Amino acid sequence: MADTVKTMKLHIHMDDSDISSVIHVTEQYHLACNFVSQYIFDHDFPMSSVTLSNRLYQTIRSEFGLKSQMTQSAIRTVTARYDGIRTQMKEKPYKFKDVYTNQWHCVYRNLDWLQKPVLFSRPQADLVRNRDYSFVTDQKTNTTYLSLNTLDGRIKVTFDVPACFSDYFDGTWSFGTGKIVSLKDEWYFHIPMTRKNDTEFDQPPAKNDRHTICTTSATLKYFNLCFNLTSMSLKQIILYNLLLIFLCKAFRRYSKKRNVSSDVHSSSFYSIVICVCFSSG
Repeated sequence: MADTVKTMKLHIHMDDSDISSVIHVTEQYHLACNFVSQYIFDHDFPMSSVTLSNRLYQTIRSEFGLKSQMTQSAIRTVTARYDGIRTQMKEKPYKFKDVYTNQWHCVYRNLDWLQKPVLFSRPQADLVRNRDYSFVTDQKTNTTYLSLNTLDGRIKVTFDVPACFSDYFDGTWSFGTGKIVSLKDEWYFHIPMTRKNDTEFDQPPAKNDRHTICTTSATLKYFNLCFNLTSMSLKQIILYNLLLIFLCKAFRRYSKKRNVSSDVHSSSFYSIVICVCFSSG
């Protein structure tokens, strides 16, 4: 069962010396990412983090001054970006029409189609939980600080926790790798939060829930309904389906009068998917 993942965005406050340290580490980190990206592009896209680490680890540390964990994070940041691009290319192949035969052709793309390497233009830095960042509490003032690792040493900064993020510190959420970003001269720290879903979603449906009907009407495009009907008979299911078909036809007549684009009139657009799941027992 998939976990729940959300991003917590903290607005951090720093003095001038801390800002200078953060600017330094984010600039060097994004330069290191561009260096790794150029290497991947020039060497037929090696995507193994282990291979890239063996080849570039010492160079990145010496030229950009990154620490050990940040060096590994920079490599993983770049490979993750290329993996995302490769997935997008696979899902969206190149299609063209032959001018001589009027036939459509589909060509699946890969990273070799890229004309230039991925560019990281925005200063940023990925920090690993408990290695590069942590939350520390001052026992005297009972104030919680965010401890960040920079190239000039660790710094402690204050941060704002909006009300919508206050529940993320209740111990049920796990902290992922954070990212330092800048927006309009303000600094933020983004942390992906993960929590396992409640066990009640893993349990089978109750025996009295005889029918669970999920109906999606593609006719209305953004109209999604989900009903949990415990006492619906087969006759009622058929009548409900007929009602949806009637609405589809009514909307089709309405759309023709309004000169809606042709893709709306395609038969697939008016398909209705009815999934009837019967509980066991």
